[in-house]
Amino acid sequence: FRLIKDKVDRFVIDDNLFVNVIKLNLENTENIGFCQVLLNNDTFNLYKKSIKKGSEKSKNGKVFFEFNLKDSYYVSYKDDFLPVDTRNELISIFPDKKTVIKDYYKSYRNLLKSDNDTFLKLLLKRLYEINKSNTI
Repeated sequence: FRLIKDKVDRFVIDDNLFVNVIKLNLENTENIGFCQVLLNNDTFNLYKKSIKKGSEKSKNGKVFFEFNLKDSYYVSYKDDFLPVDTRNELISIFPDKKTVIKDYYKSYRNLLKSDNDTFLKLLLKRLYEINKSNTI
């Protein structure tokens, strides 16, 4: 099936929520489209955008297509939509949590390599918990 993007705000596939980021009325979301919601709390949200790029290859007189999957991660924070694909991007969003972020990247390097979704979810949950404990 094909979605009529202008008419769809959100949908669910296998208990995974996907939202049309353009409909969230956040800044810098003009060409993002639909993203999977990985983490949702009252301070920030974590989104994952998956893009499959195809390239045409030829070998031995045969033509075939090869598809590569690339994931990009975004955080909506303070009415802004920011990429968080690198450690430095996270630090620029949360500069007061720089040591926590760096320590987390060092401690969970294997998780980062094996499961980037879980790594970012756990890191942002940790930042959320620290933020909540500091406001109490």
